[in-house]
Amino acid sequence: MSRREKIDKCVSDARLWKTISWRVISWIASFGIALFLTGNIAMALSFGFADTIIKTLIYWWHEYRWDKVLSKKIQRIELKQFKY
Repeated sequence: MSRREKIDKCVSDARLWKTISWRVISWIASFGIALFLTGNIAMALSFGFADTIIKTLIYWWHEYRWDKVLSKKIQRIELKQFKY
């Protein structure tokens, strides 16, 4: 595995774990808010899980797109090094 492939895998793994850890924290907050507003545990659980699934996908997509932007910037920097 090349150095670049190792870096890409590290970034990909970090993105996954960052997404999971954030969604656990966010689920607790969403559940707490829904429970406070409704007083209904079943409704709060439903809201918390729906919120988690939808926002996990959105967050992952957002991180994925930013990684693409960062990757292009890194490639430009690497290309500049070889030109001189």
